[in-house]
Amino acid sequence: MIKVLFVTKFPPEKDGVGDYSFELVQYLRKYCDVGVLTYKNGHNDENVYRVLDRNKLIFYEVQKYIKFLCKEKGYNVVHFQTASFTFPRNFYLFPLLIKEKLVSTIHEVLTLRQFHYLPFVMNVYMRSNIIITLSKEIAKLLISYYKIKPEKVRVMHHGADIIRFNPNVDPKPFRSLFNLENNFVIMIFGFIGPGKGHDLLIKAFLKVSNKMPNAKLVIAGSTKNLNYLEYLKKIALKNKEKIVFTDYIPYEMLPSCLASADIFVLPYLGGMHPSGPLHRALASGKAIITSDTPVIKEIIKDGYNGILIKPGSIDELANAIVRLYEDDGLRKKLAINARKFAEQFLDWDKIAKQTVEIYEEVLK
Repeated sequence: MIKVLFVTKFPPEKDGVGDYSFELVQYLRKYCDVGVLTYKNGHNDENVYRVLDRNKLIFYEVQKYIKFLCKEKGYNVVHFQTASFTFPRNFYLFPLLIKEKLVSTIHEVLTLRQFHYLPFVMNVYMRSNIIITLSKEIAKLLISYYKIKPEKVRVMHHGADIIRFNPNVDPKPFRSLFNLENNFVIMIFGFIGPGKGHDLLIKAFLKVSNKMPNAKLVIAGSTKNLNYLEYLKKIALKNKEKIVFTDYIPYEMLPSCLASADIFVLPYLGGMHPSGPLHRALASGKAIITSDTPVIKEIIKDGYNGILIKPGSIDELANAIVRLYEDDGLRKKLAINARKFAEQFLDWDKIAKQTVEIYEEVLK
């Protein structure tokens, strides 16, 4: 029997990797026994072991818990989830002396400014039996720059809960909460940070808001970077009546939140990471505007299931917003094709089955 121990961040911590792990685990439990080793945070749930102390975390403490849980609970696969800076450097030494099979999902590769992490992260890369990446571009980098053997690497989409997020979700709870009942809603959702292009979107919206009298810009999500948030609110003062900051959106409200968007915008400035909000927007059947980056181009085909813009271009973003605002037919076409793509490629149930096949492979 397959028994898997996830090593990951996990809700209620607000983290993209944690959200990914949470949703994947729910579907994996249909097919195998899954436990989660994570930080002390939140309530104890069945088979969720919240024992890691972030203030005293060193790799042999992680090893200790992994060895104990594998012995006591019979876990025979360890599945590690990581992105840049997900854990302290020495955390990545935990695979030393771990005898169980190791599968690692790499959500993004290191950048030059993270070079001091390289020897530690390479330990995970080299000791993993299988590495899962969430894009072909990340897989190429692992093979070409980090010299990982191609036969160790698998590419898998970031999933979406296509049942929970769907075009028939009622937008009224979210719209009424933020007084948006009669507005055309342009939305960005996700953790707020400089690389996500929130400032770019506000500037683009301000440039063309006079052409969209009933439109409001909704910035949904929270941030730990309070200075950046204050900067955004300062820019937004030029038309504060038409720009809404929601702060953190509870998990229960997310489907209604996304259902409220007439246009969904993710103007990333670059990067090599997949996007959880993008996949939820696709599942929700939204008309999407996003950046033309290598990873996103694997998901969004310009003019089919979204509009691609040059990263950092306020003019292209502003023009795309007005174009979709004015063209109801194009919005509907993009929305229908977004949902089709999600049903075909992003269904968590399909991804869970693919993941179980990887576990079976490493256990042979």
